[in-house]
Amino acid sequence: MFPHSHHMGGVVIIHSHFYNGTTPAGDPAHSHTRSYLIIISDLSLFLTTMIILGNLVVALKPAVPFHYLSLVVTQTLSLSGRVFQPRAPPVLI
Repeated sequence: MFPHSHHMGGVVIIHSHFYNGTTPAGDPAHSHTRSYLIIISDLSLFLTTMIILGNLVVALKPAVPFHYLSLVVTQTLSLSGRVFQPRAPPVLI
């Protein structure tokens, strides 16, 4: 989807995004700041990592046995001789 390269400081940076127009030499008619290129790099790393981890989870899920345990907790509330108050009483200073 619109792959292109930028030559910045002796380094060729290849990425893709929507853009309009090219120069007569065939280069994209736009540029990026250093901060923008760092953001592009970080987003690419994040998305690639999430895709790889998602595929690993899906691929390994049938191989990992899951055992579900049910824990039943019963608790009785005894109000004999006590007043049930949902909060502490106010403090007078």
